[in-house]
Amino acid sequence: MISKKMIFLPILAVACVGAGCATADHASVPTTSPVNQQVDHMMQMGDQTMTGESVLAGSRVVLENADGLKPGLSTLAFRVLGKDGAELKTEDLKIAHEKRMHLLLVRDDMTQFQHLHPEYIGGAWRVVATIPEQGDYQMYIDIAPEKETAIVLRVPLKIGGSTLTKVFPEPSADMSATDQDVKATVTTDGAFKTGMTKKITFTLTKNGQTLKQIDPYLGAFGHVVLLRHTDPAEFLHVHPLTEVAPVDGKVVFETAFSEAGRYTLYAQFSTEGKVKTFPITIDVEEGEMVSMPGMNHGSRHE
Repeated sequence: MISKKMIFLPILAVACVGAGCATADHASVPTTSPVNQQVDHMMQMGDQTMTGESVLAGSRVVLENADGLKPGLSTLAFRVLGKDGAELKTEDLKIAHEKRMHLLLVRDDMTQFQHLHPEYIGGAWRVVATIPEQGDYQMYIDIAPEKETAIVLRVPLKIGGSTLTKVFPEPSADMSATDQDVKATVTTDGAFKTGMTKKITFTLTKNGQTLKQIDPYLGAFGHVVLLRHTDPAEFLHVHPLTEVAPVDGKVVFETAFSEAGRYTLYAQFSTEGKVKTFPITIDVEEGEMVSMPGMNHGSRHE
């Protein structure tokens, strides 16, 4: 069975979107069946390399207090197991984009987004998150084990009960979002379609003036995570083509989509000493599925 899943790159940022933010240590993950669908992708695009596996974690992630997670300040604490069943500790993970582990927490209606960096403390990986509202969440654990290929383990979480009111974001008319006094606007050449690479330019402005300084953040001048609405398995993380500090407020990315649908992208940039996050929703149309060099789509059980 062939499954067209999204391409991804290792996660790497600390930010939050929605009615709250996150900080440091604690977790819980259902220990359901051992695996599920897994997709391997590798793709070269310009100066970027996209590679890895995306799998439903199953028994590879053991979450503490899975049934006791509540909104508010909450510690996510969990153990992660390798394919051989051995526990993965600090020394068992490579440093990827300056961190051993990257954790992405997203509510099912895309309105809550956090990107955190757990640390191995007291026999478990821990990170504190501020959960503003109850709901069904997906936790993505991005790691590069020393003895395995890089992988993103996905864990469904119910925090304080199911999402009460799902209000998915709509595409923004001017393709922009604002974080405090900084605005990010997306421009691209034509519609987003499957089966083709697209250059996406973010222009950052403050009070209508081009932002002159964008600082490096975890090894790049920006990061973009895209998630498809209603399908948590679809996951995409890209880094910019821009490698020289921009002085015109522009950071350029390049990406491709394998599935049509509505996506929310979370763009993250560091400026004025703070990481700012810009959620922008887009629609991707069906296009011609073309074979791209180095891309492999597949589905298998682990």
